[in-house]
Order: sequence, then structure tokens, then C-alpha cells
Amino acid sequence: TFINGDHAYVYGAEIDLRKNLSFLAGHNTRGENIAKCFTLVLNAAYINSQLTLPNLTNLVTSTKLQGQSPYIVNAGLYYQNDSLGLQASLLYNVFGPRIYAIGNAGYGNIGEMAKNTLDFSISKTFFKRLTFTFSIQDLINQANRLMLDIDRNNKFDNKGADQQILNYKSGRYYSLGVKF
Repeated sequence: TFINGDHAYVYGAEIDLRKNLSFLAGHNTRGENIAKCFTLVLNAAYINSQLTLPNLTNLVTSTKLQGQSPYIVNAGLYYQNDSLGLQASLLYNVFGPRIYAIGNAGYGNIGEMAKNTLDFSISKTFFKRLTFTFSIQDLINQANRLMLDIDRNNKFDNKGADQQILNYKSGRYYSLGVKF
């Protein structure tokens, strides 16, 4: 069943960086700086949360917020060349281990383990009106893993007593599109 917490707090820090790579040397046969077509983006966050639950029989009294990762990192390399009508991106994401389901006094929390993803997308425009796109999501196809926090230390790992209860791969996702 579901129950609301008495109170919770969340605090953290985030950094967001974006840099065009035009300062790098690199010219094509026409003498154009090809590095100016590339942009690097980085976003990282550290988050800490604490949830206090009502003092009821069979409930733990303090835990992390359900679904809140302690860290998230996103990075992207973008390419855009308007004269060629070409755009591409390579995007990376990782989130830290997080609570999938809050346990109780008899059954520990279930945690979703950290997962890395890598996405790729490319598009080409012809005649300024016809655009073809191709993308692949989750190139790495890392397994989704759920762990039971048996030792109740609010950490989910393979080193301690914690036990893996689910392991599956969701697969890659391919898409192809045409826009006119």
C-alpha cells in the first residue's frame, strides 16, 4: 500500500557546461574550420534526499526518496553543418543507484542499479524541405538490475549481502523518419 511521509528534504548541486569546439584547429579542403560545427555539452548533478516516514508498525522510519538518484551525468557531442544540411548527436547518460520500492520492517528496500545509456541520431536535409532522420537509442543496452537491500545499509551492491532479484535488457530502439 502507499503512505505519505511526514517530511523530506532534498539538496544538491548541478553544473551545466556548453562549449563550441571552434577553438580547435582542423580545416577541411576548402579551408573551413570544421571544429566550429561541433558543440560539447555536459550536465552533472549531485542530489541527497532523506524521507522521514510516520512511526507506524512494520515501517522503516527513515530512507532516501523513492526514484531519486544520488547523481546524474549527461554529456553530448553535437554536430551541425547548415551548408551541408547535416546534423548529428551522440548523447551519454548515467544515473546512480536509486530506490525502486521502499521496503518495510520485514523486507528491505528494492534498488535500481546505476545504468549507462548512449544514443545516436543523424539527420540530412535535401532541397531545404526534405529531411531524413535515423536514430538509435541505448546503444550500450546495459542490463536493468533490481537489488534487494538485505543488509539494510541503504546501499545496493553485489559485494555485501544484497541480492539481485531482477536482471533484464530492454534492447535498443531504432527509428527512421522522413519529414517534408
